[in-house]
Amino acid sequence: MSGDKWVGGLAGWNYSGTITNAYNTGAVSGTNNVGGVAGNNDNGTIINALWANDLSYVPETGKSKPNGAVGNVDDSDTVKGTNLAEMKKAATYDSWTDASSNKIVAKIGNDHKTWRIYEGYTTPFLTSFFKGVVTVRGQSAKTVTYNGTVQTADTGGAVYSLADIDNSHIYLGGSGRNAGTYVLVYSDQQGYDLVNTNTLTINPKNLTATLTGKTGDTYAFTKTYDGKNSVTKELVLGTTYTFGADQIISGDTVRIADNDTGVYADNNVGDGKNAGDDKAITFNSITLTGADAGNYTIAGTLSGNVGQITKKNITASLNALSDVYVFTKTYDGGTDVKQALGTNYSFATGDIEKGDTVSLTAGTSAYTDKNVGDTKEITFGNLVLGDAAAGNYNLTTESLTGNVGQITAKELTITLAGNNAFTKEYDGTTAVNQALAGNYTISGIVGTEKVDIDSAGASGTYADKNAGDNKAITFSSLTLSGTGANNYNLTTTSLSSNAGQITRKTITGTLASGYSFDKVYDGTTTASLGNGYTLSGVAAGDKVPLTAAKGFYDSSAIGDRTVTFSGFSINDGNYLLSMADSLSGTGKITSGSQDRNYSDALTGVSSSFGANPSDGYTIFSGSPEDYVPRAVSQNNGQSYQVGVSQVTQIWYNGPASITIINGGILLPKDILLGSTRDTRTVVLKGGNGYEI
Repeated sequence: MSGDKWVGGLAGWNYSGTITNAYNTGAVSGTNNVGGVAGNNDNGTIINALWANDLSYVPETGKSKPNGAVGNVDDSDTVKGTNLAEMKKAATYDSWTDASSNKIVAKIGNDHKTWRIYEGYTTPFLTSFFKGVVTVRGQSAKTVTYNGTVQTADTGGAVYSLADIDNSHIYLGGSGRNAGTYVLVYSDQQGYDLVNTNTLTINPKNLTATLTGKTGDTYAFTKTYDGKNSVTKELVLGTTYTFGADQIISGDTVRIADNDTGVYADNNVGDGKNAGDDKAITFNSITLTGADAGNYTIAGTLSGNVGQITKKNITASLNALSDVYVFTKTYDGGTDVKQALGTNYSFATGDIEKGDTVSLTAGTSAYTDKNVGDTKEITFGNLVLGDAAAGNYNLTTESLTGNVGQITAKELTITLAGNNAFTKEYDGTTAVNQALAGNYTISGIVGTEKVDIDSAGASGTYADKNAGDNKAITFSSLTLSGTGANNYNLTTTSLSSNAGQITRKTITGTLASGYSFDKVYDGTTTASLGNGYTLSGVAAGDKVPLTAAKGFYDSSAIGDRTVTFSGFSINDGNYLLSMADSLSGTGKITSGSQDRNYSDALTGVSSSFGANPSDGYTIFSGSPEDYVPRAVSQNNGQSYQVGVSQVTQIWYNGPASITIINGGILLPKDILLGSTRDTRTVVLKGGNGYEI
């Protein structure tokens, strides 16, 4: 069949029609929409339709052979192209059935089927076109196994039930090379439906295959663990499997068809389920392919303990540092890591197969050095995989290293020595005079490391300056020194304890040189020390009063006197007094306690007197409490008492001047001052006595 387009072996264009249980063994060619059965199928139905795709012919120029059974539809299991030899086998048409699902292709005579096939020689013929049914006698069936040569059966002696049979449509068979069934006598479409034809049966030769194990240490079936039990190698003749010796007839082409059903007995790493055994591998649904595949048969399952699954290489790394240190410790002088690796690691993405559980532990761990610091480098070594799937992996990472560690400073405790370890003589200050060094204990230092307090930078003070025992002292600004000082912290930068002592200072007392112990006459010899002393050794800023239990003049009379003091004492807990039991000095007893000379103050007063004393005269103007006229005598002897106020004394008679008796001299207050007619006496009160 040849045409331009829509060219088919049975139909050019199948429009809404049905083609079923049909075949084509003729040549077909065209330019467009060319099919071995139909050129185009348009809303039609095509079922169980075959065409011979191995016919040898050359299409006309510009035309081509079909690419499929239907020009515009891909082949299916029942609508397809196949070779002519297959089309001469009854089994090819097992799917051809009627409405009752009965097969319609007969391989024996008079089977009342639509079609009749003479196995090995013809494609199916329509039984309705035969001349009739004829029985054949006198022949015997023969069965042999394929051996690569042409084998024959005895076809002589055939007797037909029809005496006048048309021999032009009868053919002798019973001969063949390839496996199959060959009738001894067969007919063409214009002949007969022959019964009891007998056959030459050439059975396929049975093949046995063996999976290839390992050559030396190399396995034919090997893969890296992937969590699956599938075999990754193909079945390749001579590489991954072999047939038995001399099983394949020389010149034949046959092999196991491509097969992806291979599986390991399990998906785990190992040369076998038991030590020393290879892993079991099984391929199912084994079939043969190749030009001569039909002449052979093989078991559907192929297996052997020939497999290997090697460990999958994986890598690991420490997890990056988060906000909180996982690996941390207080300085202890060592580099060991206190925390286990735990889950603080990660395998590379994709390393661990889905569903597997693999863990990691470390046999060793260490900081790079022992010193205090953050983001310190830590190394975990002797890494070992664990958990259920660990045996399927090989860790290529020898150690885990990362700046994820922390060593914090160790706290040191310092204690001051007790029982007045720090002592000084009172000096009026709170400063501790002794150095801190040697007067404390420090605990918490690791081993024999050289760490101490930087005493030079430490200053100490007493709670107060006063003498006493077990006084509170405090050293502040404490820092550490030494080669390992950075690995420690003080619990406090100041240190306090009742470990201080301030002893009383001895001072020396004397009477003040050149000091005159004076007093106003009072009729007694009692003397007052007053400020007439000197104390040596008193701290700057301190005022220490000295008292004498006894003090007396050698006489109570007015005049220069010798004064003696004894029973000296001070009332100050910070000092001890060192002084003679008694000391003598000089002084005087005067008539008044004021040193002021009023003769100067009254000089020229007489100029105020006029001829007439009635003009009056102010004896003295001043503060009333300081200078108060006490008594005034006139020439008639009458006395006047004057109150405590500023006084203006009026003189009625008398001379034109006033004379001060013993002017400027301190007199005892008990001296009775008299007056004469020509003298006016003024007594002034002041201080402890009277002054005129």
